[in-house]
Amino acid sequence: MVRLSISSLLSLFVTACFVLAVDNDPSVSNLFQVSTALTETGNCAAYSTKLELFIREAKILARAMKDAADNYQDDIVAQKLLTAYFGIEYDYDTEEIEAGSLEAWDSFRSTTNRLYSFLTTGNYDRPSTDRPWLFCNGNFGNRFPWNAEAKDRAGKRIVLEEDDDEEDEFIPTILDIYEDFENVGFTEPYWVEQHMGYVFLPKSSPGNICNYKVGRSTVAGATVPGNAEITEIYKTGDTVAISSFPDGVILCPKLLTDDTPWRASLDRISYVDPTNPENDDFLLEDVMPESAMMLHELAHLVTAWRLDENGQRDMVGDVTYALVEVLQLAGGGFHTEDGTPVDSFMATMNAQTYAYFAVAYWYSLQEWGGKKRASFFDGSPVLAEWLG
Repeated sequence: MVRLSISSLLSLFVTACFVLAVDNDPSVSNLFQVSTALTETGNCAAYSTKLELFIREAKILARAMKDAADNYQDDIVAQKLLTAYFGIEYDYDTEEIEAGSLEAWDSFRSTTNRLYSFLTTGNYDRPSTDRPWLFCNGNFGNRFPWNAEAKDRAGKRIVLEEDDDEEDEFIPTILDIYEDFENVGFTEPYWVEQHMGYVFLPKSSPGNICNYKVGRSTVAGATVPGNAEITEIYKTGDTVAISSFPDGVILCPKLLTDDTPWRASLDRISYVDPTNPENDDFLLEDVMPESAMMLHELAHLVTAWRLDENGQRDMVGDVTYALVEVLQLAGGGFHTEDGTPVDSFMATMNAQTYAYFAVAYWYSLQEWGGKKRASFFDGSPVLAEWLG
């Protein structure tokens, strides 16, 4: 749950679609390049079982969201939850999404379909043919100044000959190579030795991303977009050959070592009777499994290279995290710290909203041993029959 303003790091590239040959229940290693050797940066050797669980449950949650998107016209719970968490209104006269919510509806469906596609095929739009990389700690790369000599994807410094004169060499800096693609005033370069390439993070980021604080909390994960192929230094016109660099996901030890029993998996979630007064203060936050954090990061990942109708990058970001603020965002009542109102459309651009909605709708699909269908509307437990 990292507020790194990643969207401001991104630049405009044409993306291509690459499909990995994986089955419908892919493993972590099918989807990611995973560091497992003890000497490797970000190695995940100690967490393989938990990572497989995260991926398996993220797929279950993505499937639930896809079911909501596919069957909303026949399911009042889906209709009500879409309104509560995304501000997407349903017109009960026409039995269609209201006209004023169509943009948000399209955004929700786009992200949902991309999540499900990635988790079942390994596919999402991106410039790199490589699988995204996955690290299990925040020490993922070494920070460099912009004026440092640039390296290529083999880890060697780039040396260019000027005017076919071997004695007149041009050694470009990181700035020379990337200034047309990155927000230089806002970001700093990091070299990811494990995969031989640069990523760019806000200057406010600590060297270890897992030490980044949001309010009083440290982050549990982060998604780091890669880079498209670069063939020319625009400022000088020099030709270079730097292949695309894959996107990355970082899961922090805070998440991977969490041993809170009820957060361990979807299987640990039990039925909360909405008619029991003892559950009046129970909230959706009280049943969120750890795997929902993986879904959160994947919402960033699969939209990292998505383009809007104007050709601008359209990555799902981090507007807010707390359940009460997520609900305010959907209802049009959320404001930034300086008091600026935030349009409810931004609920579809907030990763944590997808995590909450997915768990709430998944919960409504469970049979719970014959108990009445229930969910979490406005964050609180309700019977489905109350929503009609």
